[in-house]
Amino acid sequence: MTFKDAVKLSENIKNFPGIQSVVLFGDIATGKKPSPQSKIDMAIIYSKKDREIIKWIRYLATDKFKLHHLTTDELKDNPKVVDALSGEGILLQGNPVVLSLKEMELKPKMIISYNTTELAQNDRSKLNRALFGGVSTYLQRNVRKRKNYPGLVEKLHAEHIGKGVLLIDKRNASEITNTLNGFKAQYKEIPIWTH
Repeated sequence: MTFKDAVKLSENIKNFPGIQSVVLFGDIATGKKPSPQSKIDMAIIYSKKDREIIKWIRYLATDKFKLHHLTTDELKDNPKVVDALSGEGILLQGNPVVLSLKEMELKPKMIISYNTTELAQNDRSKLNRALFGGVSTYLQRNVRKRKNYPGLVEKLHAEHIGKGVLLIDKRNASEITNTLNGFKAQYKEIPIWTH
């Protein structure tokens, strides 16, 4: 399973009627080494779908490929493909697909999954306060006062969707990842599009 396989299939189908674009995405497009059981992700964008054409393409593709047969109107229901077309995807044949995200009402977001198990307890606590805020207590005229202070998650309107998992607007993701880098925490970013 290689980039050459994807190029060969795109060459074989480029003149089929109705095909507007052939886009490679997934591990091969991003340069990651795919696992042996992985398939080649490819989107075939049609101006108009034809069942016979799709049958021929499936026959030519064999089981090495995971094909996404879509018209431009169907893209709004496939955020994974939209993300590929707007970022990691490699146009193998045809014309670039221009998407109006406002019409699709999709917003770029980032899932950030992080792990703090390798950090010292003190650093883990500091990182937790930086992300989620905390409470400080102090004396003022012999009266103990409490002050809540927000963390980055609240300030950036991120969502804490699970243990070590945040969902945030893509434009603000770097503030979170810079903080994680500062504490040398392991993390992974997963770009998505949501309504």
